[in-house]
Amino acid sequence: MSAKNKCANNSTVFDKPNTLLKKLPVIIILLSFFFCDNVFTQRERIDNLKKMLPLLKDRARVDCLNELSAIYLENTPSERLENNLKIVDTALYFAELAKREAEKINYVHGIAESFSIKSKVVFNRYSNYAEAENLACEAIFLYRRTSNKKNLNRAYYELGHALYAQSYFEKAINNFDTSYDLSKKTGDSTYVFYSITNSAYVYLESGDYKKAFEKVLELHQLLLKSTNTSWKAWELDLISNLYFSIEDFKTALVYDRQKYQIIKPRYYGDLMGSAELFSLNHQFDSAKYYYRLIDTTSDLRALRVYLESIGEYYFLQGNYDKALPNFLRGLSYHKQVNDRNRVMATLVKLAKTYDSVHDYTSAFKYVHEALAIAKQTGARQFIRDCYQILYSVYDHWQQPDSALFYHEKYVVIKDSITSVQVAAKLVAYDFDQKIELLNKEKEVQQVQLQKQSLLRNILIASIIILLLLAAVVIRNIILKRKNEKQSLEHKLQLQQLESKIESQQALLNERLRIGRELHDDIGSTLSGIVLYSHLAENQNQTQNPDEVEQSLNVIQQSANNMVNRLSDIVWSVSPEHNSVKNLVQKLEEYAKEMARVKNIQVNVNVPECLAEVQLPVEILHNINLLCKESINNAVKYSNASLLKLSVHHSDHNVEFIVSDNGEGFDIATIKKGNGLMNIQKRADEVNAKLCVESVPGQGTLISLRCSVETATPKITG
Repeated sequence: MSAKNKCANNSTVFDKPNTLLKKLPVIIILLSFFFCDNVFTQRERIDNLKKMLPLLKDRARVDCLNELSAIYLENTPSERLENNLKIVDTALYFAELAKREAEKINYVHGIAESFSIKSKVVFNRYSNYAEAENLACEAIFLYRRTSNKKNLNRAYYELGHALYAQSYFEKAINNFDTSYDLSKKTGDSTYVFYSITNSAYVYLESGDYKKAFEKVLELHQLLLKSTNTSWKAWELDLISNLYFSIEDFKTALVYDRQKYQIIKPRYYGDLMGSAELFSLNHQFDSAKYYYRLIDTTSDLRALRVYLESIGEYYFLQGNYDKALPNFLRGLSYHKQVNDRNRVMATLVKLAKTYDSVHDYTSAFKYVHEALAIAKQTGARQFIRDCYQILYSVYDHWQQPDSALFYHEKYVVIKDSITSVQVAAKLVAYDFDQKIELLNKEKEVQQVQLQKQSLLRNILIASIIILLLLAAVVIRNIILKRKNEKQSLEHKLQLQQLESKIESQQALLNERLRIGRELHDDIGSTLSGIVLYSHLAENQNQTQNPDEVEQSLNVIQQSANNMVNRLSDIVWSVSPEHNSVKNLVQKLEEYAKEMARVKNIQVNVNVPECLAEVQLPVEILHNINLLCKESINNAVKYSNASLLKLSVHHSDHNVEFIVSDNGEGFDIATIKKGNGLMNIQKRADEVNAKLCVESVPGQGTLISLRCSVETATPKITG
């Protein structure tokens, strides 16, 4: 697959060329101004990259070589690349070296970069636009094969430039637009500017003056925020070319003069553009002055464009004898480099000159050749000129039918072009109004900025005065805040003291609770043990061993109960045990121990979200006792095969449930028993809701629901 086909497959199909490309050298020249201001900085970059190069390997080395090549091209104005062989050879050397090393390591992005750089060199050095197009297409094709899209926008720009030079205007616009989008996306402001500007030139050359002016307006808005004088000069040159194209040479010259208030003409493109405008405005002395400043001795491009331009200078003055040899030499050089845009323009000028000197045979020869190219490119202004010359030739040859035929074609296309030019002048008028409005807005903004600066200075002075006045006030405020701080500290101490008292009171309450537990439960148990001890002693004296054994069993069971109660009390006051997880583990151990005797299966279910919830000591203690009593009752009386312990969370409540699948009971007949009363008492002590559900033959369910607000999450690490 050829490079052009690769490019076409990845974008849009090439269109036929439309019209003449004028002043391409001027565009290239103005491009160089931006780089000239950065020569010293770029020289430092070159030196630094050369020092780094021996230390780099693989992709980093390839990138460095491509960067060196690109910087060498940036350091030299584009129009002088054609004859500065040392710079070109150095740039090509690094680009080719980068390509070879990238191919060795299969670094696709590096190969793409080298092709893009070579496209730029071929365009500027050799004026080989077709080869530049192929190289740019190859670069884009390779860029699309890699995820690294750096500088892809520049490859699209080079492709657009090459297509522009060959009059493939629609395709050029597409690529400039793509370059603009990518440049804007990557923040490459330089190529944002280049893409907009060249798009405007393409619209200009294709005769779409409305879009050309729109692009210039977009460019102007971009440059309102820029301080780059070279870009501003390029904008003025573009506007000058727009007015030149609609044959408003006077306004074109005004903008051309404004351009040189910003930059000085340094190269042939600048000088020649000004000379042509002076000639078209019939200011021939000024034109002659600029033509004399042009050096064509070492630059073929400058020489061939100069010969065409100076020929037109003589033609406008009616000096046809001097015009003809210059046109002929310029045509020869244009054909050598296959610059068919300049070939077409020079052929038309030759035909006009021969028509003016009544050499109709030569005029006919050149006008037919020019018309063929003009029809191919769609250059309507040249088609118009060719029809006019053919009408004149046939009229002088006294061939009225042919003369009338071309005269009618001339009138039709002339009227069409005139209509376009009138419309373009209306667009230009609107453009001038918008530019003037934007400039006035900028002036207003500058005035506003000046006012803001003045107000800022006044404000600063006022602030200084206020600061001085505020010093005394601040001192008083500091003293006041100091007093307030002392007052707050005193209040804080009181709050801390109150909090300490509350903590001590809570501790005291807990101690009282434990005391009550010890007094009520353990005290009564110890009293029972003492009582049964005396009873066992009396029974022993009466030598009644069965009754003694029974009394000792009661004493043993009471002692075990007392140990368990003490264990529960100690466990409940221990801080590391006050989570739902630890409570359920303790209850599970108790349930399994109790259920093992009657071979009852125990099932425990606790959601992970509740496992680490921390409960106050009093609630924890009462829930523990309530659940243990419920488990104990289920094991003793239910005759169940399954005992379930579960914890649920809903509507800001935590619910503990003990259930079995045993015999159940009639709540109405047992509701006044001590077991249920104890359970209810435990629930009331923690403000919890107790629910007992039981149906004979269907098991029993006891649930305790307490507000989750009484439970606090356990804080970890």
